[in-house]
Amino acid sequence: MTILKQTTSPGDVQKLITELNNPDGLLRQRARLALVAIGDTAVPALIEALSAPQDNLRWEAAEAFCTIHAPEAAPALVKALEDLSIDVRWAAARALIGLGRAGMPSLLQALVFHFDSPWLREGAYHILHSLDAQGQLYPSEKEVFKHLGGFMPAIERIPWAAEAALMALDEH
Repeated sequence: MTILKQTTSPGDVQKLITELNNPDGLLRQRARLALVAIGDTAVPALIEALSAPQDNLRWEAAEAFCTIHAPEAAPALVKALEDLSIDVRWAAARALIGLGRAGMPSLLQALVFHFDSPWLREGAYHILHSLDAQGQLYPSEKEVFKHLGGFMPAIERIPWAAEAALMALDEH
């Protein structure tokens, strides 16, 4: 536990970020837990790690955000919904669910501009489904959710519904 209390310098945070790509899963987990314990100070480095070339590093960063709940990470987490790794996409979706309403603007904006991405749509559906089950969706967001679902989603309607939901956020 001493290491957690002393690990607050940018250099120490960067060492822990590097450890997120260690081949030893236990060492990766320890580094992630140390970064979570550091909290806000680690957020910028974790956001950067979400776009690293190494799958383990991106996954561990997304996992850290499942606990840290940093709203400033929402744009990077939404981008991670299109990651090549299904594990990274799933962890990013869980982190966005943890953000609740704070992640909604970034998610809706991505749906306006990248609605043609099946991975983004799949992640958005999962996130909106979870938030709907928690009673957190506004009616305009439920409309987006409706267009994302079903056997043949109404893909061409998604950007329009997402844009309307974005505009409705200003009214709430």
